[in-house]
Amino acid sequence: MRRVMDFCSGWFPRGPLLPDPADGMARLRAAADAAGRDPATVSVTVFGAKPEEGYLDACREAGMDRALLILPPEGRDGVMPVVDRYAALIG
Repeated sequence: MRRVMDFCSGWFPRGPLLPDPADGMARLRAAADAAGRDPATVSVTVFGAKPEEGYLDACREAGMDRALLILPPEGRDGVMPVVDRYAALIG
């Protein structure tokens, strides 16, 4: 992650590979500190976040900026129920 601080202004972790958002953010903050960067200047977007209330809450509490949820490659009838479920998760 140290190299992220050398070349990027954001972190885009994949949700399935980030079981503990708080731990991920702690590693990011440590890398930013080691590089002499303010961690608040690093944008964090979780790609493919788990569509679970507890996981999304953990991302929010850890200080992540946004979470992207995956939609199925289907038509309106397949996608809209998923969108409705996601909307209920985020309020």
